Amino acid sequence: ATLGILIIVNYLVYNYNKTWDLTQDKANTLTQETIDLLKSMPDKVTAQAFFTSQASTDSARAILTQYKSASEGNFNFEFIDPIKDPVAAQNANITSDGMVVLRMGDNQEPVTYLSEQEIDTALIKLINPQSRSVYFLTGHGEHDITSSSQEDGLSSLKTILESKNYAVSSLNLLLDNQIPEDASVIVINGPRKPLSQREVDLIKTFLGEGKALILLQDSVAQISLGNEADPLAEYIASDWGLVMNPDLVVDLTSQSATVAIGNPSTYGSSPITSSMRNLATVFPVARSITASEISGITYVSLVTTSSQSWGEVSLEGIENTSAQYDEGIDFLGPLTLVYTAENSTNQSRLVLFGDTDFSVNGNLTAYGNSDLLVNSIDWTTGLENLI
Repeated sequence: ATLGILIIVNYLVYNYNKTWDLTQDKANTLTQETIDLLKSMPDKVTAQAFFTSQASTDSARAILTQYKSASEGNFNFEFIDPIKDPVAAQNANITSDGMVVLRMGDNQEPVTYLSEQEIDTALIKLINPQSRSVYFLTGHGEHDITSSSQEDGLSSLKTILESKNYAVSSLNLLLDNQIPEDASVIVINGPRKPLSQREVDLIKTFLGEGKALILLQDSVAQISLGNEADPLAEYIASDWGLVMNPDLVVDLTSQSATVAIGNPSTYGSSPITSSMRNLATVFPVARSITASEISGITYVSLVTTSSQSWGEVSLEGIENTSAQYDEGIDFLGPLTLVYTAENSTNQSRLVLFGDTDFSVNGNLTAYGNSDLLVNSIDWTTGLENLI
């Protein structure tokens, strides 16, 4: 009986390679996002780990084994001594001991530091070998994509996008007077001054070619155009049916009433939010959006507040901390903070956000904020498989 039990146990261990992570913080467990990524790979991936006999392979072998175990056959690895096989090292462009190269088909991506984040980044680039260009509009007081400021910089967003193989650039239509041919999506993040009619005409032509626009607009508490015309808002209202309300969202479910909470239980049905796993989103000093549906355009009310919220039109009440809902004047919650729209005729896409502060360096990593914004860029460029 003892011999029989030993034979059965050895058979099961050999054929069903199962491991358990007994560490308190699950340090040896891959995240669910990594597991989903491995299962979604369009082809099998081989990791070539180039280690000389002087370098320890223990930690590399441990993490690569985790990837292999979770991949359901989509991931394998091999160790190669670059001294004994210099041809393989040269073909892989190996420059240092301990480098790993991931291969899928004819494409390869180097990994210089073995961590889950770096390996996942390389896998995503294998899925998306062709770089897509994202242009951030400048010239109207928008947030700076190169700034590391916690209050108004977007450098963290730029880093995330580049890790997914996006080419991120600034665009000043006032100077260039044209949209680059390689542009997939234009992002307008927090303009303080209205765009000119000429700029809006260029964007309208751009969207007519089946491209995409993401607009993030501050609340009326942060920006006031006075009597100035806003050609971009007029275009979005007339051609897309989306209107930015002249309000500031007050959310009584939030610790700070002027910080609106995106309710994950009511996210709209979209690839953008389908993988966010009940992550809430937070929008400091936001405004609400309403839609008057236009034929041929598909709308999704992507992020909404709870019923314990309203859009305050009178900013004096906010300043005096005496704001309350006024029927017939204010906008009653639940309120939409983010809308998506897709034109069925030319497949152009639009994502409209009623806040910009959630995207800056100091707030981007809060809850699901970065997922929401980066997923929106993936969706507008047609790369839902990167979400």
